[in-house]
Amino acid sequence: MSGSFHPQFHRSFTELGLSSIVAISEEVRRLEGTGRSIVKFQRGDLNFATPQYVRDALVASLGRGRTNYPKSGGEPNFIAAVQAYHAEEGVQLEKSQIVCVHGGQEGLQLAFGLFRGKKVLGFSPFWPCLTGNIFPYTETEFHTLELEETSRGITFDANRLEDALKKVDLFYFNSPHNPTGKVFTRDETKLIDQLCRKHGVLIISDEPYDQILFDGVKHTSMLEFENETTIVVLTMSKSFAATGLRAGYVICRDPYVCDLFSRADYSQTAGVATPIQDAYAVALTDQANRDAWLTSLRAELQQRRDLLWNELSPAFPGLVKPQGAFYFFPNVRHLAAPQVNDVDSHLLKLFLDNDVAIIPGGTFGKEGYVRISFAATSAEQARIGGQKFAEVVRSTVSDPV
Repeated sequence: MSGSFHPQFHRSFTELGLSSIVAISEEVRRLEGTGRSIVKFQRGDLNFATPQYVRDALVASLGRGRTNYPKSGGEPNFIAAVQAYHAEEGVQLEKSQIVCVHGGQEGLQLAFGLFRGKKVLGFSPFWPCLTGNIFPYTETEFHTLELEETSRGITFDANRLEDALKKVDLFYFNSPHNPTGKVFTRDETKLIDQLCRKHGVLIISDEPYDQILFDGVKHTSMLEFENETTIVVLTMSKSFAATGLRAGYVICRDPYVCDLFSRADYSQTAGVATPIQDAYAVALTDQANRDAWLTSLRAELQQRRDLLWNELSPAFPGLVKPQGAFYFFPNVRHLAAPQVNDVDSHLLKLFLDNDVAIIPGGTFGKEGYVRISFAATSAEQARIGGQKFAEVVRSTVSDPV
């Protein structure tokens, strides 16, 4: 086929990337085909089955023949369930302020698409789908401000943040944070909201890990500050271990924004399948089953985190212990000699050669770091993987490349 018409393709398509996380997972699959046993620290996809009560609700919806076009913006039972769910947390919402979307990723695509071509600021490191997919597609100009590692943990400089906000239109906020596991405190979150209001910067708050928290830490949602210009994006994928049942929702206190989102979502997808919305309506409103599931999910993930911490922390003095999500993000730049040009490739090979799959930090905007995900490992695999990882660090440091 002739490619003579290719120059006419819009860059919002031609500049889209393929996830390095997917590419690394394919390499892991290939290595396993040769008989290797690889500890899979690379994927942020939980290895839990979606809770039985949610699957039962999905089947029941299909059994009732709920297979017609969904209502634009979301089925009434789904929207009411979201409204009631947030009311439990003290956040009062109107139904006109909620839109059902195909997961958090579509929610973010719609949010940045609404401001196509604008300048956005976000903390680094950051979720790589932003720069590989969402920002090219929405022609967003992305600027970053480095998070800082201190003796008090991961934080940011408020003065530098304020200076940077003066030059952008939007602020992208993510808490609990991928890839560091940081949960921004209420004071930090409130300060970000206040600085954005002061400088007329709109907030897009990405909160997919809002229920995955450890050690009694509380998540502060941007919803709590009732900023009419803030757009909050949430998803069911993480809390209910259902990345394949695509559904999430967007909240904005300006109903006109939600109306635009509803029309845009319907234009490109015709809405989220009705049985999936029915299943998630039950997921949110069946409090007994929901709370039992979330308690067990957090307990299992915290056990994995603690086993990993026990293995990793002796090899990494000062390693930050994640408070939420399911990632560690250690600095391993010292494992590559100064003359190594491609640090990411070097680190990826170093760990894969020792049967540990990680994601190099350059993917997240921080070369020399690696992300370790404990989403898809059992507790025992997390312990073994932590041992292997720490041994690679010790042996490499004692015998430098």
